[in-house]
Order: sequence, then structure tokens, then C-alpha cells
Amino acid sequence: MNQLDEWTQLISKRLKSEAELIGLQAKHELYQDSARETFIRVVLEQFLPDSFAVGTGRVIDSEGNKSSEQDIIIYRRSYPQFNLPGGTNVYLLESVLATLQVKTKLVRKTFFDALDQCASMAQLQPVIDRAVLTKIAAKNKLTLNQQNEYIHDDPLLNARFNLIGRPLSFIYAFNGYQAAPKQFEESIQMWIDYRREKKLQMDMKSCAAVIATQGCFATRNASPFSSKKNFLFGVGNDEAPVRLIILQLIHALKRQLQKDNSCLGVKRGLDAYLNKIPLPKVTSSIGNNGHTTEKKSFNKN
Repeated sequence: MNQLDEWTQLISKRLKSEAELIGLQAKHELYQDSARETFIRVVLEQFLPDSFAVGTGRVIDSEGNKSSEQDIIIYRRSYPQFNLPGGTNVYLLESVLATLQVKTKLVRKTFFDALDQCASMAQLQPVIDRAVLTKIAAKNKLTLNQQNEYIHDDPLLNARFNLIGRPLSFIYAFNGYQAAPKQFEESIQMWIDYRREKKLQMDMKSCAAVIATQGCFATRNASPFSSKKNFLFGVGNDEAPVRLIILQLIHALKRQLQKDNSCLGVKRGLDAYLNKIPLPKVTSSIGNNGHTTEKKSFNKN
């Protein structure tokens, strides 16, 4: 087993043992805070660099849009944050690496709430460098239409292009669905159907990057869990699904590292470690990107 993967398995076992204590606290009014603090202590504090911090609150963009309350926000310390006395903390979109919804137990109500919390991040608009956007579009063979929107005939490529500049979002639950993976899959499909029926925003950027609970996971169809087939989520079973959240976060952190080599020729990335971690086996898929109509506009600063 790869040592990095072995470490994530150990973290998962420790988190699983903490789930029993969380369950005993479930009748106490502070149990949700306990679940969040446990995840921060057992998982995030173990590997996040000092340049990142963890908070809770809402995320805003430069156009005045605001997300719903996020259980955990991982943000860059170099950016300002706005602590409102007696109110909700506010974080700038460009400072946020990822958001997480941590639940004691996933039942349909809490599951839908968590999915909606993640989806609220999709309405935020990142400020993207025009030259970078143009380069990425050219590499992926997207072209400008008459409305200055980048488009591609493949709806999957359109959906992935609209992820550029957006923080990751995750859902983790200590309990729920481990005995009913089919119900887990059905609940996600019901949420997708509900949002489309109500004409709420429902595309790939509205989806959590990883949903993990005991024994079950769902991953968004984007790097590093990507498939050429057109679907929103891949679903499967895993003994330590929290490792998929850790893996995604480490991939995101990798992009923060300098890509140039040192004077001794040592590469500063993490590819040599990440490429050896086995990806989860997806056994079924949910949704598709056929309803994706929004394209990324060229009119970004």
C-alpha cells in the first residue's frame, strides 16, 4: 500500500472510532458542533499547511453574491476575513480552498440540506484572469460564441470548464446509509430531480466534489475522479471514504506549490505521491450534464 494512502486509511479508522462518541452526544444540543470540531481535529489539523486556516460562516464574491452558512471553510490566511460581532463570519471567494458540510448522521432531510449548502457556492462568481481563461479554453478546444461565452459541443467539457476558479465543496457524515447504499444513490437522484423540477441551478458546479459517509461515497465527475462518460456523480463503496476528501484537498494544495524545480533538481510538487494512490471503484453513476446551459463568459477581469 502507498504510504500516503496508508496514512489516509489510519485517519479514517480514527475518525470512525470517534463516530461512536459523536453518537452518544447526539441528544445533546451541542452535538453538531462536536461533530464539526472532531472532523477539524482528527482530519484537517493533521495535514493542512500553516498558510491555511479553518473557520465557519458564509462566502461572498465581488458581485455581492453570498453563499448559505458553511459548516467548515478552509481559507488562505493571507486574505482578510470579516468577523461580524454577534453575527456570521464572511470570507472572500478567492481566499477559499474548500468548504465542508459535516453532519452527525445523513437522513434525507440533513442530506438535502447539506447538498443545498454546497450548491449555494455555485452562484458565486470568481474573478478570473482573462489570459489564463483563454489559454485553458484553447487547450480544451472551447470557442467563443456571439455572446462572448466559451462553449464546446460536449456538455461534459462545458460543465468542467465552469469549475475553473471555484473552491471544492464536500459533505462528510459520521453515520448514515452504510446499510443502504441503494438508498444513498436514490437520495442524490431525488435531490437532482427536485432542483431541476423547481428550476433551481443544477449543474456540475452545484455538486459536492465528494460525499462520504460510512461505507458509501459519491464523487463529482471531474479531476481526479473523472470519466469520459457524461454523468454528474460516480457512486461506490469504500471502507475509508474520508480518504477521498483528503485526496481531493491534497490535489488542491498541490496546485498551490511552486511548479519550478529547485537548484538541486528536486520537483516541488506532490505528483510522485498522488499518482500512486489507487482511485476508488465507481459502480454506478447518477445524473448527466445535458441540462447545463450556462457557459463561462469571456468578460472576466
